[in-house]
Amino acid sequence: MEKNVKNAFSTAILQQALSAFNLNPYHISELDGFENFLFESEINGLPAILRLSHSSKKTRQMVESELSYVNYLAKHGAHVATPFKSKQQQLTELIPLNDGTYFTAVCFQKVIGIHPRGQDFDDHLIHVWGASLGKMHRLSVSYQPDREDLQRIHWDEEVEVTHPERFLPPDQFTIIKQLEILKMRIRELPVVKSQYGIIHNDLHPYNFLYDGEKITMIDFEDCVQMWFVSDLAISLFLMTVWPPDGYSQEEFALKIFPSFIAGYKTEKDLPDEWLETIPTFLKFREIGQYIAMYRGADLDNPEPWVARFMEGRRERIENNIPYLNLDNWSRFAS
Repeated sequence: MEKNVKNAFSTAILQQALSAFNLNPYHISELDGFENFLFESEINGLPAILRLSHSSKKTRQMVESELSYVNYLAKHGAHVATPFKSKQQQLTELIPLNDGTYFTAVCFQKVIGIHPRGQDFDDHLIHVWGASLGKMHRLSVSYQPDREDLQRIHWDEEVEVTHPERFLPPDQFTIIKQLEILKMRIRELPVVKSQYGIIHNDLHPYNFLYDGEKITMIDFEDCVQMWFVSDLAISLFLMTVWPPDGYSQEEFALKIFPSFIAGYKTEKDLPDEWLETIPTFLKFREIGQYIAMYRGADLDNPEPWVARFMEGRRERIENNIPYLNLDNWSRFAS
């Protein structure tokens, strides 16, 4: 989380948010949040998650566009965490600050389940993960928000993509060059309605909960309009970034990706030719994650997982080393 956002937050802001959603102020615990402040509480005895986002990262309009999409998914049978309304019957509440910025508060139902770890990645979980993503993409094809201002931005409108120089040190111009090359390559892909729409953009095990049968997706704040196959690449990236003991990244990808693709195809078509774009989207995610670390993490005193991700990452990106050393992606076609 950026230091200015941390410094802007206070107990008074939390109390305003709790009151706005009628949350129990005596049943409150803070959760880990990389970009937001997260708290667990309850509304009339129902477990709830309160999220506060600073306007430097997400405007109120962006949060409302996220919730519009989430409610659409829920209405059409997708398993997602739905938002509660506030005492004023609003999905979001704005808490202004003296400097003209603000926090947007939103409250979600708490989902029952676990955040699975590598040892939990059996065929059933991977298959359901793929199917859940496929269903979301199938529904995205038909999604139209109620208002034009609730449209989600496109992938190349995110600030890390448009202005990476704001976050990277000046000597990392090669990273920016590699990003520009990837952007040009991606923009050459055909934009067709059946294969382009809103993606989750961050579906890893801490953004869904698993109850042994199904997964329920949470945290759609980074969802953007992009090619659906990129969401598959993002999940594969996040599955393999730290493979279980005894596996290389490539070995683990070969083990799990067939079940993931099979699950996906139970809900959504995936023409075989799109599989060959996965290495491009894997590298795009790797660079995006790298830039996000400079934007939101404390790299002078990094958390262990941040340090582990960043180790050797600059050299891999600058030398254009593939994220996964695999070819013949058509092997995953059914």
